[in-house]
This record gives sequence, C-alpha cells and structure tokens, in this order.
Amino acid sequence: MKSNIIKQYKVIYSLLITGVLLVGCIEEFTPETKDYESLLVVEAVLTDEYKYQKIKLSRTFKFEDEGAKREEKAEIFITDNLNNKYSYSEIEPGEYVSDIAFKAEKKTINCI
Repeated sequence: MKSNIIKQYKVIYSLLITGVLLVGCIEEFTPETKDYESLLVVEAVLTDEYKYQKIKLSRTFKFEDEGAKREEKAEIFITDNLNNKYSYSEIEPGEYVSDIAFKAEKKTINCI
C-alpha cells in the first residue's frame, strides 16, 4: 500500500518536473556587436603532401550579419627561406589554390 503511494508520488513529481521544463520561460537572446573591426581571416593548412595547396580568405563579421564576406581578388603568394615563391590564383570568390603543386618542408615559410 505504502509503495503504491510512493510510486504515485514519483509519477506525479516526474510529470510536474517535465511540465515545468517544457513550459519554462525561455527568453531569446540576440547578441549585438558594440565594438567591431573588420579583420582578414586566413584559413590555410600547408601540408607536407606534394599537391596544390589551398587558402581561403574572408572577413570577420558582426553577430547581426548573416555570415563572413569572402575576400576577393587578393594577390597571394608564399615565399620560403630559399626565396622560392609560390603564387596562388582565385578559383572562386574567397578561395585560392597554388599555381603549382608543392609541399611544405622543414624550413621557414613567410606568408605575405
């Protein structure tokens, strides 16, 4: 008898908790950007695999904006400590691929 009452209380308690969680107050938060500076974002991974290397360029964006703006018509090249220069060409807005295949080696690489 006592265990039936305890089971009933557990069921009622569980239903109440579930109801509170489902109906609880949820206030939508919309962040606003107060201080904003447009910065260049460079996404690049130079691998030691001999291939055409890729780089993506975009700009930072405010929370209120829909997304990052791709950086178009940039002049990209990488030089190493032996003065080898690897140029990149734009294949689609904001995406660049090296003009020749190369691999990153254990040497100093300067991105300009």
